[in-house]
Amino acid sequence: MNIKDNSKNNFNISNLVGYIIFVVLFIILVSSAIYFSKKDISDTVVSSISYKEEAGIGYKVYYQENPFYSDPYLLEGKTYISKYIDRIDIDYSYLVNYDDKLSGAYDYIIKAKLLAYAPGKMQEELWSREYQILENQGFEFKNEDSYEINENVSINYQAFKEEYDNYRNDTAITTEGILIIELSVANHGEYDVLDNFDYESLLRLEIPVSDETLKINSSTTVTDQEKTISKTEDADFERSLVVIIAGLLWGLAAITSIAGICYSSINRKKMSYYEKKLKKILDTHDSIIVNVENLPSLSGLNVVDVTTFDELLDAQSEVRLPINFMENKKRRVSKFILIKDKLAWVYTLKEGDEEK
Repeated sequence: MNIKDNSKNNFNISNLVGYIIFVVLFIILVSSAIYFSKKDISDTVVSSISYKEEAGIGYKVYYQENPFYSDPYLLEGKTYISKYIDRIDIDYSYLVNYDDKLSGAYDYIIKAKLLAYAPGKMQEELWSREYQILENQGFEFKNEDSYEINENVSINYQAFKEEYDNYRNDTAITTEGILIIELSVANHGEYDVLDNFDYESLLRLEIPVSDETLKINSSTTVTDQEKTISKTEDADFERSLVVIIAGLLWGLAAITSIAGICYSSINRKKMSYYEKKLKKILDTHDSIIVNVENLPSLSGLNVVDVTTFDELLDAQSEVRLPINFMENKKRRVSKFILIKDKLAWVYTLKEGDEEK
C-alpha cells in the first residue's frame, strides 16, 4: 500500500533542494559536454571561385574510293570498314565558365599515341609510339569569366594502320592495336587572395587499327558538375578550444557526480536513529502499512505494547491485516497499530530511542 504522507521520504526541504541542484547541474554539464564533443568546426573559407566545363568531340570518317560506298564520309557512331578509311576529321570543343571574372592562362596540345597490347588487355602495353598532332597553343586572358577552344585535326588513318601492321608482321605475335588522339588542356588562374591554381582536362578519341571493322569511342574527364576552388584558414585553434571545453565539462560532470554521492552520504549520516529506523520501516513494508490521519481508538481493547517492529510483523503475519501508521512530526513520535477483534498490538517509535 502506498504511503501518501511525505514523512515516508524522510527528507526535509533543504535536503531535497540540494539533491535537485546536483541532478540539474549534472544533466546540464553532461549535455554541454556531449554538445561540445560532437561539435564540428570547419575551416574558414576566405576566398573561392566556381567553374563549370563543357566538352565535345565530333568526327567524320572519310572513305577512299571504293566500289561499294559513294558517300564522301560517314558520321560518328557508325561501324567502319578499316581498309576503306582514308582519313578521320576530328572536331574538339572545350568551354569553361567561371562565376566571376579573373585573370590567367590556358594552353592545349593534341597528341596521338599508337599502342599495341595483349588481346583484350589494353593495360598490358607491348609497344607504343607517340606523335604530336598539334603543337602547344598558349593564351593569356585578363578580367574574363570564360574562354573556349575549338580545334579541328585530320588523321591519316592508313598511315597509322600501316605502322601498326609493320610491327605486328615483324614481331609475329598476336596483338591488338589502337590509336588514341587526345586533346589536353592545362588551365591556370589567378583570383582574389586565392593561391594560383591549375587543373587539367582531357578529351580523348580511341580508334582501333587491328580490326577489319571498328567502332570509335570518345571520352573526357570533363563532367557536368560545378567545381569550386577555395582557400581556407585552418580552424585548429577553435577545434583545440572545443576539445578543451568538452574535457573540462566532462571533468566537472564527474566531480559533480562524486560531490552528489558525498552529499547524499553525509546527509544519511546526519539522520538520527529515529529517522533512519522510520525510513527503513516505511520503505521495506510499504505494502502492509496504511497511513491514517487519526489512529483508531483503543478503548475496550486488550492492548499489547511490543518493543520492536519485528514483533508487530510477527503478529501481522498471523492476522493478515494492514498496520495503521501515524506520525506526530512535532513530537517526533510514530505509532504503528494492528487490531484484530478485541486485541491491539502497538509499536511506538520516538525520537531519543537508542538503536537496539
